[in-house]
Amino acid sequence: VRNPGAYPFRSNMKSSDYASLAGKTERATSNSNIKVIRKDSEKVLKGPEIEVQRGDKIEVPIRTTEITKDYLQIVGTFTSILIAAKAVGIIK
Repeated sequence: VRNPGAYPFRSNMKSSDYASLAGKTERATSNSNIKVIRKDSEKVLKGPEIEVQRGDKIEVPIRTTEITKDYLQIVGTFTSILIAAKAVGIIK
């Protein structure tokens, strides 16, 4: 999401409504994977139509492909730094 954080409780709002408020992006998994964690019981419910209760926590997971893409970008940058360091003689 673009704007993670606490949002005011509004009755009759669903998990997908809160995900939209927080700015759910294309990096997120489908709405069916939105998780609602109940404040009192820590029970985890999954889906876009879960009615949120006061104090619940909502999680919007990132797609696995996005995590992999981020990881590969970091590895690529690190590899480029190592190659440059070798080229200028910092690494023998």
